[in-house]
Amino acid sequence: MINWETVNVTEEETLTINEIAKRAVSQGVQRNFLHLNMDIMACHVSGCRLDLKALLAFPRRDFLHDICGIVRHIDCETGVLENGFLPRCAVANAG
Repeated sequence: MINWETVNVTEEETLTINEIAKRAVSQGVQRNFLHLNMDIMACHVSGCRLDLKALLAFPRRDFLHDICGIVRHIDCETGVLENGFLPRCAVANAG
């Protein structure tokens, strides 16, 4: 389970996630703003860091691919993406 009290994100990341969720809602993603926001945040802090600025700037097709994939494949309890889904905006892990 995600311990939201220990989640470490910057104010800039939080604001960018808000903008991403707003864009997703405005582009017809069938999920409300709060749930989208939490899905993106959970993914970002639970093992699949996202290049949030790149995601926000993606062309519509790539943007919707990543958002819909996150919504479809996220385990809401752990924030881990399942079924081998990897967003196009995922940050490559160092090491």
